[in-house]
Amino acid sequence: SEFRCHRAVLANASAVWRTALESSFREGLDAKLSIDDAEPGVVEAVLKYAYGCEFDFDDATVALGLAHRYEISSLVALCAQQMLENVTAENVAQI
Repeated sequence: SEFRCHRAVLANASAVWRTALESSFREGLDAKLSIDDAEPGVVEAVLKYAYGCEFDFDDATVALGLAHRYEISSLVALCAQQMLENVTAENVAQI
């Protein structure tokens, strides 16, 4: 899947994205970022958060990985909080 985004929004959301998009490497020159190892729904949820701080994704454990990788600290905290609120004796091993 391909998501069209504003460079300024991504750069504001993540120092990692800012560095990539402002560099003279391929990402900066092409103004494209590739996230090939995540499901499109997870990427979309992270991008929606970057645009408006909305987080509407059921599996915070999956989104946490992307948020951490791209250093979106407020989303990391939100995912961690959601995971803590939903942990039970039955699902603790999955988290």
